[in-house]
Amino acid sequence: MRKRFVSYVYILITSRVSLLLMISVISYISFPILISIFDFFINKLSNSTSRTSVPDLITATDGIATLFVGLGVFLESRNTITRIAWKRLPPKDPELQEKVNKLSENYGVAVLINGLLMEIGTQFISIPNSIINTDHYNNFILGLCLLICMMTFVSLWTLMNKYIQSFFFLKEQLHED
Repeated sequence: MRKRFVSYVYILITSRVSLLLMISVISYISFPILISIFDFFINKLSNSTSRTSVPDLITATDGIATLFVGLGVFLESRNTITRIAWKRLPPKDPELQEKVNKLSENYGVAVLINGLLMEIGTQFISIPNSIINTDHYNNFILGLCLLICMMTFVSLWTLMNKYIQSFFFLKEQLHED
């Protein structure tokens, strides 16, 4: 009985609806931070003062990166988690679930790597200047993190689109690009 309950929980948290909800929440949380970083660079280009300081941007960027890493690991692990659940509760449409697992794994790896790259960048900036002076690279690294973040959002929204398609279209039409 307990094992069946655990299987139900695993199926629930790895369902396409739950994954859509997770991606939506992370996007909702991260989007204002992305706008702040973008605003920082617009102010830099126009030589006006920014409301946001570099340390605040580093903390915010590291926060987004951590969210991306966590989501990437979860997406990548969907296959493993569902296989555990399917031992007790076989899926209704195994072929569709396999395609969703493959999509989740591929996009999960991309989101994970992007989050790790962003974390590496923020950690590089966080090195005390008495050890390595990184002041000259802060804007460049934050710009790269902004670019990586935007690419990750595009990937996540593409994945969301594919999840939504999987509800309405034939499973043969659900494919990777």
